Amino acid sequence: GVDLVWEESKGQGDPPERSIYAAPFTTDVSALKPRRLRSSPSYFQNRFAVGCGYAAYHDEATPSHDGVFIVRLSDGVAWLVPSTQPGTPLKSQVNFLNTIAITCQDIFVVAAD
Repeated sequence: GVDLVWEESKGQGDPPERSIYAAPFTTDVSALKPRRLRSSPSYFQNRFAVGCGYAAYHDEATPSHDGVFIVRLSDGVAWLVPSTQPGTPLKSQVNFLNTIAITCQDIFVVAAD
């Protein structure tokens, strides 16, 4: 791998303050050079899929914030791809369950209808 990505929580708030960090991959803890990318909207600890300069995870912090959260590692800009738009007919709904992998062209997620 090229990049490591993780979240850190601070404080005792509800929810606690959460931030997303990235660093070049290393197996030497003393060589780790973390940098904060942005705040995290999630209430939960997330497993990131990382690839091609992006990180993504499935976020279900609130019903209005359910989808795949994508972060660009170069500058922390992020997007939420919602599972289902409000008002979508029940038989057309899709729910993202997990983010599996990222390539330079695609993000692979597990989804259910």
